[in-house]
Amino acid sequence: MMIQTGSMLLYGNQVCRVCRQKEEVFHGTRRNYYLLQPIYDTSSMIHVPADNPKLMNKMRKILSPEEIHRLIQEIPKQETMWIPDDRQRGEAWKEILAQGDRRQLVRLIKTLYEKKQEIEANGRKFHAADENALRQAEQVIHDEFALVLDIQRDQVAPFIARQIEIQEKAEVQES
Repeated sequence: MMIQTGSMLLYGNQVCRVCRQKEEVFHGTRRNYYLLQPIYDTSSMIHVPADNPKLMNKMRKILSPEEIHRLIQEIPKQETMWIPDDRQRGEAWKEILAQGDRRQLVRLIKTLYEKKQEIEANGRKFHAADENALRQAEQVIHDEFALVLDIQRDQVAPFIARQIEIQEKAEVQES
């Protein structure tokens, strides 16, 4: 991936702007770093050593609007992946969040959202760990989609719902 000053990318699960590449000395070692600023947390700066493959691999390109629209179109067809065992489920959610694959994050959101609706409809409380995983996955997806689609973060969920509704109406008209 080409990394250019001023470009946007994902670092881990944060949308960041590449501020510059700079040589700095940390703990007595001179290294070349990429300085990244999270766009939704402008008070922080992330220093990524250019010679550290593990940390450099946490940088991923931002999806295009077309890729986002394709991802949204897949949502109704995606299978949910509920895991009954709390411990196994927590580990699976942790892995998905760590990997940052947007398709899997969207699938996780769909799974947790549907399960939450089902549990709360039965008068029970949604598990706190699942609620936390849902919030984390939504934050990642909403941050990136908002940036790319040039909408506010709180408009992402209604935007996705509208796109799915439009798609479903079009499919009904075709049949």
